[in-house]
Amino acid sequence: MQPITPPVPQKLQNLLESYPGHIERLQEALDSAVNEPSKTTPPSELAVSALEDLLSKMIDEARAELSAAERSGHVLSAQQADKKLADLGYARFNMGGLPDLYAYFERRT
Repeated sequence: MQPITPPVPQKLQNLLESYPGHIERLQEALDSAVNEPSKTTPPSELAVSALEDLLSKMIDEARAELSAAERSGHVLSAQQADKKLADLGYARFNMGGLPDLYAYFERRT
């Protein structure tokens, strides 16, 4: 039987709608978390942790983008990178409890 793979929570999809590639990466992180189950950690916690970890990595990547854009002197690129950094930071720190993600796992237990 194939493992259950939850969709990226709607709240994160809404917050990151301008970054479809990032949503795809979040889905891949969820897929990996579910496909590598733990005997001691519930799947819902693994899923949340995978999302948090990847969003933190994306924030680091956006910081690097911003730094590179600032060094290059491209104002528009720097503005776009700054917005991405703000959007990702907001998404990471305002994830909330992700009730739809937990509900997804509850329906399957």
